[in-house]
Amino acid sequence: MLSSEATVRPSLILLPAAGKCTTSSPNETAELVSISNFAALSTSAIAAACAALIEGEPKLTEWDTIVGDGDCGITMLRGAKEVKKRLEEGNLSVECPSKLFSELADAVSAVMGGTSGILFELMLRKMSRSLMDAQKRGSAVDEAALCMSFAAGVQAGSFYGGARIGYRTMMDALLPAADVSQEGFGAIANAASAGADSTIEMNVARAGRSSYLSEETLSNTPDPGAKAVAFILAAASKAVQ
Repeated sequence: MLSSEATVRPSLILLPAAGKCTTSSPNETAELVSISNFAALSTSAIAAACAALIEGEPKLTEWDTIVGDGDCGITMLRGAKEVKKRLEEGNLSVECPSKLFSELADAVSAVMGGTSGILFELMLRKMSRSLMDAQKRGSAVDEAALCMSFAAGVQAGSFYGGARIGYRTMMDALLPAADVSQEGFGAIANAASAGADSTIEMNVARAGRSSYLSEETLSNTPDPGAKAVAFILAAASKAVQ
């Protein structure tokens, strides 16, 4: 019951743990973020993921020269450098999850070509939309919401790209990661790494350039797209834990 001195119903007062992310449009609702220090964490995660791709470019290029078109490393490098540049220039809304993923989609769309670029953009936009939908329901963005948005993005990428587990694509890392998304960032990274490594034993590919290659050529070489995903998620997970 409200006391005689109370002027506001306590149940209507937002808990201080949920910060507000402002929006540029007066028609948009401010986004509630209940992850402490989200801006610093997202900055660290993005920077670490970019560094991992930049460092991993030679291996990605080597693997893709064997089992693909040879451009995976360069494509990932372009994306990582563009995102890193926008991050350092302050052009990413690191405090606002839904806007951040939309802006990351813009960044990769601007410089990454091929199927991987299209899929990364699609997945990031789906993640953004998932968080916006939660926002409209009045839900604050927490770790569970981020993990759910990741799973939604992966499922969209699989649906529109047409790849499943066992196709020898980046989905061999992403789909297992999405399956354990509610277990947290560490479980996501571990599942992605195991999924990427599983492509080493896949001597038949069902999608992409690898599908035209012989079992002998594919043998003992991982799918570079799957490994790129594993690099990203491992670096990001380590940065936020």
